[in-house]
Amino acid sequence: MASGPCGTAFKDAFSCFHYSKEEVKGSECMDQFRSMQECMQRFPELYPQEDDKVQQEKSETHEASQSSETAEMSGTDSAPAEDSNTTQSNTETSEES
Repeated sequence: MASGPCGTAFKDAFSCFHYSKEEVKGSECMDQFRSMQECMQRFPELYPQEDDKVQQEKSETHEASQSSETAEMSGTDSAPAEDSNTTQSNTETSEES
């Protein structure tokens, strides 16, 4: 976080909060945190928002379940076909002999 494109904004906000002596700690640091947030929004691929992470995880989970269902279905369907192909080639082999 501190080394990315928003590293300076992060350091400023973190330092302000860390050294804050206000009754509500960090309450005087709103400008620094706003600046950091605006920077992070300019780089969504590096700093995904929490909502984005949840959506991405749901999408990945959905894709994975669809993929496994497809694999299960194709595995079930292809097994008999392989057996019949094997039987045909064995029959052809025995006829050739």
